[in-house]
Amino acid sequence: MALRAATPRGQFIGTPERIADQIQQWHEEEAADGFIIHSTFPSGLNDFVAHVVPLLQERGIYRTEYEADTLRGNLGVPIPANRYTAAKASVEV
Repeated sequence: MALRAATPRGQFIGTPERIADQIQQWHEEEAADGFIIHSTFPSGLNDFVAHVVPLLQERGIYRTEYEADTLRGNLGVPIPANRYTAAKASVEV
């Protein structure tokens, strides 16, 4: 009993379809804004990427490609002016 209490099992266990269904439900109900993928098996992350992610992509929940090449671009954060370049430009004028 102590081992069971110390290592609780999450809700996201089962077939790829079941896991995708649960993630979709949480997404649609706005119950989470992200997930941390964890596995006790060495191949767990690879299995998730190979079997669950394609299902989420088919359902339009997980993107198939990014809009920009940088994290800043994907977050829509503008590139700040480089203070060193700006200072050099004003000196040369």
